[in-house]
Amino acid sequence: MSATSTVAKRGFWRTNIEAFTVAVVMALLIKQFAFEAFQVPTESMEPAIIGRNPGGDRIIVDKAAALLGDPQRFEVQVFMYPLSQRVNYVKRLMGMPGETLKIAHGDIFTAPNLAGPFSVARKDIGVQAALFDANPVIPAADWTDFRGGRIWNTWQRPAAGASVDPKGQLRLEAGPVELLVGLSAPVTPERHDPLASTRRGRADETIRLPVGDMRFSVEVTPEAGAGALIMRITDGTQVTTPMRLELAVEGATTPSRLMHGARVIDCAALTATRLKPGVSTRIVFENADDRLRVLLDGTEICRDEYKQSVVPLAGGESRVAFGLTSGSASFSSLGLERDIYTTLFDGSGDTFHVPAGHYLMLGDNSANSLDARAFRMVGIRMRDDGRVLLGDLEAVSDEFDSPRQDNNPWLDNADASDAERPHHFMDIAGNHLRLSNGSYDILDLTQFPNKDGVGLMQLHGTKCDKPSDAQLAHRAMDTRTLEMLTAHAPHAFRARSVLMHYVPRHFVLGRAAFVFLPAGDSIFDSLFELKAYRVIR
Repeated sequence: MSATSTVAKRGFWRTNIEAFTVAVVMALLIKQFAFEAFQVPTESMEPAIIGRNPGGDRIIVDKAAALLGDPQRFEVQVFMYPLSQRVNYVKRLMGMPGETLKIAHGDIFTAPNLAGPFSVARKDIGVQAALFDANPVIPAADWTDFRGGRIWNTWQRPAAGASVDPKGQLRLEAGPVELLVGLSAPVTPERHDPLASTRRGRADETIRLPVGDMRFSVEVTPEAGAGALIMRITDGTQVTTPMRLELAVEGATTPSRLMHGARVIDCAALTATRLKPGVSTRIVFENADDRLRVLLDGTEICRDEYKQSVVPLAGGESRVAFGLTSGSASFSSLGLERDIYTTLFDGSGDTFHVPAGHYLMLGDNSANSLDARAFRMVGIRMRDDGRVLLGDLEAVSDEFDSPRQDNNPWLDNADASDAERPHHFMDIAGNHLRLSNGSYDILDLTQFPNKDGVGLMQLHGTKCDKPSDAQLAHRAMDTRTLEMLTAHAPHAFRARSVLMHYVPRHFVLGRAAFVFLPAGDSIFDSLFELKAYRVIR
């Protein structure tokens, strides 16, 4: 006897509904636990990630990275903004749990405890290279083609011994005396990347601080009888100890060497190096995070890690120069890029004590970034039940029709202009509350314990039945008073607010992995062009 089995045939609608349901569930699971796409609307991470509203870079966030391991320093992370938790921010992770972090002369220094000692936080070579690539000091056109004397747009012309040949190369004839060509202007945090001219922010143009972390490169073809190629970096934060690279040409009587001030760096591979006459060699000389590197045709031949004081020194100007000790050579494909320069933010100080289980997130576009240096929290107290509600000083919101405000709480001019019009408040959960005249008090958060902000976060939603007189900045806030306080005073409640710098671990959504549709590109264009989308480093 044989057994037979039958399979019921599913109907068209059931089959397709089940397939659609499975697809939706899979998509939701992928979005929740694996990858999610975001578009970046602000300039905080430029030029590594271009932010425009509308039309910023589209990025893919690797959420599995946050689930499977802890975030690492210098990774670009997407996280829920603690003071408006429906809003996602993208920043670079700078401060790790439990450490003390200090911003000094543009760099990040860290210590394992409150007392120190501090040491510079060094980026790995891949991250450092990506940041250099994104931050040119001089527009590329002024480096790659010197025809018509274009090189003198950015470099100082020597009195004699310099010319541009028909091939568009710079030829230096030093003779028996050292000849150098120096940069016309000092290196500062001002942006010169291709999209700098379209940015909204302008703060970096006014910051004349010296940026000593830079990558300086040149392609040189020495002639027979030349002495040595010279590349010099003067870091404006340590002007008394300039960095000087000398690469001897075959036949020279002196060896190649690297000097940091009066210190000659011991590097056998560099000492043995000789440039060949008539042969073009690309040289990279790099100073970043208190680390010197020398590369020839892409191969590192010398590295030196030194210690610089965390105490800001009297600064000079950061400049570079190149040239010859003697003889002649041709130069082309010059390059000069800078590192991130982290600036201080008014009111936040230079030192951060990162609590356990929290991180400090900063933007690459430091001069134009409202990042963890300036996260500020305000508070109100509901008079009917004593509940404390906390919010961001500027009412950061995910509502398209409710952009960032000058104050929180605020009055909307679109509302009726009478005493009964609603007062608006955006709380840390992202709720847009409409409050009635006299229904709440303004709290002075500086009069509460745990003034670092992290402890104060626990007040949200709790009751404060008997606040002290000092803890109440304004009782029963009425429309006329709120209007008077906020009409001509952005951040009217700043003096009553506290800084809340730190992001809890569970707010970290994932690592920004790559840009999949760069700003300015359309999906249509991308379908018909081969594009190597940028990996975010």
